Amino acid sequence: MRTRSTILTVSLALTLVTPAAGVMAQDTDPDGPFASFSGWIEPGPPAEGGWSPTIDSDEPRLGESAFWSATDEALGDVTVRTATWRFEDGSGAWEGSYDKFILDPENAVPDDQSVVTATLVGEGAYDGLIALVEFDSNQGFGWAIRGVIVEADLLPDAPAAARPS
Repeated sequence: MRTRSTILTVSLALTLVTPAAGVMAQDTDPDGPFASFSGWIEPGPPAEGGWSPTIDSDEPRLGESAFWSATDEALGDVTVRTATWRFEDGSGAWEGSYDKFILDPENAVPDDQSVVTATLVGEGAYDGLIALVEFDSNQGFGWAIRGVIVEADLLPDAPAAARPS
């Protein structure tokens, strides 16, 4: 199992190597070990326990249907949100979550203006693959997305944390 630090390392690399959000052509073969993508997620109707948005992406493996649910936990002046995304098509699915915090929700930047990265694990035909997805809600009502799909075995193990000498 990959650690959060491995995911963080790859997520940071994602920010450096993927182009700006917006639908565009894929950089690599969709059947290859690495493919970058971008697109847009349009908010959809409420669904049991969350929302059912639609996806418009240049990566066909993400499908067109999605599900998003979140819980918020208020801890004094901090609110912690844990959210789960699920993308589905006829061949498989992707599911994963992210955590974020909101400092002083009454006086902070509105909650709908943020960028988060989630690690979605492939299921079905996508078993063994991971989609690292950046969700940017600063682009209007919805989420601009960009990311990479990579074979899970190609992700490096996270190095040990540096220790004082």
